[in-house]
Amino acid sequence: MNRGKPFAAVSPLAVPVDAVFDYAVPLELQGKLRPGDMVSVPFRNRNIFAVVVKLKDAPEVEKVKPITGRVDDFRTFPPDLMRLCAWVSQVFLCSMRAVLDTVFPFQKSMRKRGFEADAYRRLKRSLVMSKVVNLVPEAVESARALGFPDLKRAKSQLAALAALEAAGGSMPLAELLKAANTTRAPVDALIEKGYAALAFLPAHMAVAGAPEAAEPQHSLSPDQEVAYQRITHAVTEGRHEEFLLHGITGSGKTEVYMHAAAECIRQGRTVLVLVPEIALSTQIIQRFLRRYIGRIAVWHSMLNLTERLYEWERIASGQVDIVIGARSAVFAPLMSLGLVIVDEEQEAAYKQDSFPRYHGRQAA
Repeated sequence: MNRGKPFAAVSPLAVPVDAVFDYAVPLELQGKLRPGDMVSVPFRNRNIFAVVVKLKDAPEVEKVKPITGRVDDFRTFPPDLMRLCAWVSQVFLCSMRAVLDTVFPFQKSMRKRGFEADAYRRLKRSLVMSKVVNLVPEAVESARALGFPDLKRAKSQLAALAALEAAGGSMPLAELLKAANTTRAPVDALIEKGYAALAFLPAHMAVAGAPEAAEPQHSLSPDQEVAYQRITHAVTEGRHEEFLLHGITGSGKTEVYMHAAAECIRQGRTVLVLVPEIALSTQIIQRFLRRYIGRIAVWHSMLNLTERLYEWERIASGQVDIVIGARSAVFAPLMSLGLVIVDEEQEAAYKQDSFPRYHGRQAA
C-alpha cells in the first residue's frame, strides 16, 4: 500500500477535460486512499467525481486543492483494471476520462444525488430492486433432523418455511407473505435464525422456483485433452501465454473452454469470456450459465442501469467467478483474473467504432 503519500493524481469523470489533475490528500485519508478509489474533488467552481490514478510524493503544480472526500460503499477499481484503462488510453489515443466513463457508466446518475460521500450508496438505494427470500438448505435440514426445536411454537414461521420450500427454495418476499398468509415478522425471524437469507435483485430478475441443476462436465477427447493440458499448465504457472483453438462449429472448442475455466476457478482465480455479439452467441452463453449456476455474470451494453449496477456489485464483490459478454465486458471489475477466452476472435464485432475506440481482442 502507498502509505502516507500526501498527493494524488485523479482523472475527472463525466467532464469534457482530457487531463489528469493533482490534489492534496487530507490527513484523514493518507495511508487509506488507493489508486482506483472514487473521490469527490473541487473543480473550477463546483464539485465533481474523479478516480484516483496514482498517489504521489509531490504535485506537478505549486498550488493544489484538497480532495473533498472518498465515495462511500464504492468498491475500488482492481489494479489490473486501472492498468488496462491506462493502456487503452495510451494505445488507442483516447483520454483516461473517456475510458473510465466507459468502465463506470453510473457517475451521471450519481451526480443527480449530489457529490457527498454517500452518493453511490443512495444511487443503489434508488434503483428498482425486488426483495427475494432464499432458503438455506443446510440449516433447514440440520434443524429438521432435530424436529425444529426452535419452531415448535412458531406456526407462522413454519408456514413461511413450508411455503418457501414448496416454491423450490426461492421466492419474492411479497409473494412469500401472501402464500404463507403472514406478516414480515415471521420471515425476519427465519432469516435471523439462519433458515433463510434476504437478497436484492432487479425486479424483473426476481423469479421464484428452484434453481436448475448444474450441467455436468463432459469427458474430453484426446485432442481436446492436449489443448486443455497446455492451457491449464500456463494458468497454474501464472504465465501469460496465448493459445489458438481452431475448429469448425461443433468441434468441441466450448468444452475445452469450460474445462479450462473450471480448473482456473479451482485455483481461486476468475475467468473472462468474450463473445463477438450477445445476440449471436446464445448457445455458448447458455452452456456457461447452465454449467456455472449462480457464479456467472453476463455483461453487455444493452443492460439497463439497474441491471448493470447489480452485476457490477456482484463482480466487484467477488460473488462471480466468470464474466461472459461482448467487447465491453473486458472492463468488468474482476479480481485475480486468471484466464481470458475470446470466442471467434477473428470477428470484426470486437472493434469499437464509437468513442472511445478500442479493439476488444487486443484489450483482452
